[in-house]
Formats: sequence, structure tokens, C-alpha cells
Amino acid sequence: GIRDQPRSRGLGDVYKRQVYHWASHALLDGVQFDVLSVTNGESLGELLVTAESDSDGQYSLVSKAIGDAVIAATRNLDSQDTSRVVTSADALAALKIAVGINPNLDKAYPTSPYQYIAADINKDGRVTSADALSALKIAVGLSESIPQEWLFVPEIEDFWDETRGEYTLSRSFVEWYSEGLAFTSPGLSEANFVAILLGDVNGSWEPPSGASVLNIEYFRALQEAGIASIEQWGVFPSL
Repeated sequence: GIRDQPRSRGLGDVYKRQVYHWASHALLDGVQFDVLSVTNGESLGELLVTAESDSDGQYSLVSKAIGDAVIAATRNLDSQDTSRVVTSADALAALKIAVGINPNLDKAYPTSPYQYIAADINKDGRVTSADALSALKIAVGLSESIPQEWLFVPEIEDFWDETRGEYTLSRSFVEWYSEGLAFTSPGLSEANFVAILLGDVNGSWEPPSGASVLNIEYFRALQEAGIASIEQWGVFPSL
């Protein structure tokens, strides 16, 4: 589940407020962050404050606690997001996940939680052959295909089960905080987000030329802080 985010762990700028793509590690502009009040314990209510990420993927929100609320992120699709990003390779990757095969055998890292989320195209909480078919429909441009969209996961969301020694997400269990990050203390106003393009199971989306990209040291620092293994971001452990 979501852990309280420390204000400092000696990680330099690791906890700056920013958003980036899970696989390319490119910082994303044009992501809108809305802080929404929570009513009746679960419903999203009044818009309290909003911000948008700049060309370096940075955004800034109020730093004071404002009661029960969530930070929700959205980003409009552009031509680069929808032009041959989801291909038959993603459909095959989704099918491999559906039958219990690691789609990353050639890259030597396990299926990332972000891949499970990207592969659950129909959002029914599991990855099946129906999702693989949905990816194929997107790839060939069928009008009845499920629309692509950007999904955003709090970087501090913990997908690792230390007791079992495996990710909490699997082909039969794809559950995450899709409504956003709980905003109940000043520290959580500094949350980073990880972006996933629905259907892009192999993470092949590429940023525009000249986009800023996080380096390997960033993810090593996250691993050292105990947030997650660098494999979660598609990084080779040996790098």
C-alpha cells in the first residue's frame, strides 16, 4: 500500500515533485495535477488546487495539509502517444502475461507492476486473452477498440510483498490506487508520479527529441531507500 513519504532520506532531488514515463524514464510535460476533496470517505469532490508539469516534468502544489483529499493526474494524448506505440508486440506481451509467461525474458527482468497495469486494458483487475485482443484492436486501429489513455501511479506506491518475495500484482490481480494519491499531510504534497500508457505493455513509448530523462542513479537511490527494486522500472540490476 501507500507509505508516508519522508521529506528527506539523503537522496538529493529524488523527492522533487515530478512525473516521468516508467520505461523510458523521460520527464513528462503537460500533466495536470488536481487536488480534490474527499467526501463520504471515497467520493471525489471539490477541486481545491491544480497545477501542470513543465518541460522538465516538474510541478508545484501547496505544501500545507488541507484535510482529506487526493492528488489525481491526467494528460491529454497527442499524435506521438497514439502513433504506432501500441503494436502487435504489445498484444503478444499481454498474451504472455495472461498465460503466465514473463514478456521480458530477453531483457532479464521480471514482469513489472507497471506492465500489469498497462496490460489490463479493459480494467477488470486481471490480464486475460481479452486484453491481448484489445491491444491488437488498438494496434490495427479498429474503431471499436478501447481508447488509449495515460495512467498515473504514485511513485511511492509499494508493489512488493516482502513476505512472499514477489510483486503484489499478478495476471489475476491488478489493483492499484487509480483515483490518485492520498493527500493528508504536507509530505505527500511532494509526491512523484509514474506514467503508463494504457496498452503499451512493452513500454516502447518514446519521448519527443530533447526531452529530459532520469539517469540510472535516480533509480538506484529509490532502491537503496527501500521503495522498490530498479527492475520495477525496467532497469537491469547490473547496470
